[in-house]
Amino acid sequence: MYEQHVLTNIFIPVLLIVERTLCNDIIVTPPVDTIALLSYTAEMKCRLDETRSNTVFWEKDNTIIAINKIIENRFVRKYNIADGDLNYDLHIYDIGFDDEGVYECKHSGQSPNAYMYVLDKKTQCATNNAVAISGEIVHFSCNIGLPNNAPGDLVWYIDDTEYYRSNFSISAWTTSLNRSHNGAEFVCQLEHTTISSSLWNLTACEDKIELSIEYGPIVSINDNSNGRVIEGDTYTARCTVDANPTATIQWDNNNWESNSSDADLVLFDVERRHEGTYTCRATNMLYNNETRNDSKAVFLSVEFKPELATVISGEASERGDIIEGSSMNILCLVRESNPSAESVQWLTSSSDTEWLNFTDVKHRPFITGLTEYEVQEGGNARLVCTIDSNPYITAANIIWQKNNGDIITKNVAITSPDGNVVNTTLTMNAVTENDSGQYQCVALSEFEEMSHVIRLKVLSPSSDSGVNSWVIALICIILFLIAVTLSIIFIRKRLTDNS
Repeated sequence: MYEQHVLTNIFIPVLLIVERTLCNDIIVTPPVDTIALLSYTAEMKCRLDETRSNTVFWEKDNTIIAINKIIENRFVRKYNIADGDLNYDLHIYDIGFDDEGVYECKHSGQSPNAYMYVLDKKTQCATNNAVAISGEIVHFSCNIGLPNNAPGDLVWYIDDTEYYRSNFSISAWTTSLNRSHNGAEFVCQLEHTTISSSLWNLTACEDKIELSIEYGPIVSINDNSNGRVIEGDTYTARCTVDANPTATIQWDNNNWESNSSDADLVLFDVERRHEGTYTCRATNMLYNNETRNDSKAVFLSVEFKPELATVISGEASERGDIIEGSSMNILCLVRESNPSAESVQWLTSSSDTEWLNFTDVKHRPFITGLTEYEVQEGGNARLVCTIDSNPYITAANIIWQKNNGDIITKNVAITSPDGNVVNTTLTMNAVTENDSGQYQCVALSEFEEMSHVIRLKVLSPSSDSGVNSWVIALICIILFLIAVTLSIIFIRKRLTDNS
């Protein structure tokens, strides 16, 4: 046991001395494979961990170009060694094609080497097509002519923002683009740590790629009055459409269809009959002859002053004459008002300043909502009526009907967002063409029964294909008639020849 302890105490220090001797002056930063740009300066690194005790050699393709810090005479204009005791980085000036090759830094039995690739051209960028539909797959390629084992990455930028990075072995890039990429600039360039980042753009392809990404219209409606206008004023709404290619625009409501393609809807000297739903529709055709469309609607509410009517009852005459000591009732009715009247004030003829104020104004129900509602087959529909009434309309006095038929009781919701205002909503899920029709919400009050009609239109996804099928059938009929005509001409000619 004692002998083993003695051997251990002797053997370990000997190993440390041998390791210190053999591993002295280790090259801690060896050269790495480098990409150099033609006519620029490149650098090969070689750094030690402590003061040099042996000779440092730089060789290119087994030819000595420097010993320690001294450059061979024939290479003094080409190379230079960095300053510093531990720094033996090799600088190579005015890079040419003959500078490509293997560089070695030798010291104390170590000889790490690296290859320098000389680049004289930019990347070559290409794509399979210059036009694509939003959501389609687009194929790009980026090549620079260096072997697959060369260092560095091929990097794609879209409008100066990095989007995709790969090594040389992967020159193809496949991606799905959307409308945000329309008109964007696609560029591929070579990047590597041995090239200064300020020079990466010198490797970018000269023929930058700019794609036209086509997409269907996206419609929005803007007005400054939130769909409200005072009777007699002018109402203006602008239909804004984002589309590529440019879409055609048309305004319509349930009473008319505009012949103008103007994006602005302008109604002069607005009357109450103008109240209703106005829809902006936009349509375009993509390069594959596919038609795309979109629409948005705004409900125009025409506001006007209250229209009053009085009803006199009791012991008074129709003129309001009454015998002193008798009683009479005068009922002030708000026949029409938009928005609803908030208060009524009475004034006697004997005074211009004494008013009788009544804040609880009873009126018949006013119902507002869209007059038209479109939904794709298989989608969900939400038909909403807003009812303003005093007294308050309860759920028991609100009904829904389709085409003036049976009362609908399922999927009907009632909410009271504010005061005497009630929202009633009819929800239909996974609609079909059979759900199309006129839906009527009815409010029953002590004054009058009021209703509002919403026309539901379920759009069939096969409507375009039906038109295409008709066109194909017509073409087939024309071709058949041509074939029959040619056959008759041929038969007559044969008969004439035989005669």
